[in-house]
Amino acid sequence: MYNVLILEDEKEQRQGIESIIRSSYPNWCIFSVASYSEAVSLLSCHTYHLFLLDIALTNCQNSLTGMDFGMLLRNIPLYHYTPIIYLTALADQIIPAVQNLHCFSYLTKPYSAKQLLDTLAYLLRLKAPKEKEILFQNGNGIYFKVEPYRITYIESQNKTILIHTTEKCIMLTNISLQSVMQKLPEQFFQIHRCFIVNMRRIVSYSKTLLRIKIDTQTIPVGRTRKKSFEKLFFGTRKD
Repeated sequence: MYNVLILEDEKEQRQGIESIIRSSYPNWCIFSVASYSEAVSLLSCHTYHLFLLDIALTNCQNSLTGMDFGMLLRNIPLYHYTPIIYLTALADQIIPAVQNLHCFSYLTKPYSAKQLLDTLAYLLRLKAPKEKEILFQNGNGIYFKVEPYRITYIESQNKTILIHTTEKCIMLTNISLQSVMQKLPEQFFQIHRCFIVNMRRIVSYSKTLLRIKIDTQTIPVGRTRKKSFEKLFFGTRKD
């Protein structure tokens, strides 16, 4: 499941983008806003896998633009490499986006539904696993290969490790959670003594309850790990 944030100040275009995406990706969670400030406020509520940003935001009351929001995103460690698709009526606005913000792609207005869907399809092909598979071995000598991006979270139950993926749950025995953590790439974080999570899979976080949500699963945040987790989750953003 993808979380997508759309920043577009023109209501009809914003609704059109939502409709086009939902027609082909009904399971994606789409959040759409009209202003920079609204977009910033949503960053503390969810983790996003894709951003579609209007560059100009000409109807906004302040001078902050989609370019400014893109710069903010690139200063948050969690979003250093998250794809940004820029939307613009002026092609020359794209040059700074490509050079300074490493945007994934752009669409020049007016664009068609096919152009948007083709861009999303290309994005998904690029994001199809490039990460090296991780090799796990359980206590019975059985080996498992897992692609990191498919792992949602990992939990320890007594002497058993459960690796939850988008397709299945893999059970390992006679291995510690710390040993598993050593095999994982940087997007994984041990959020609790019994849980490791894929930071890119987090849907929401409650600071009050100290709980995160991944898909439909609620996972506790250990109090001793709260500060380190929030530093990763919120990055360098200032409210």
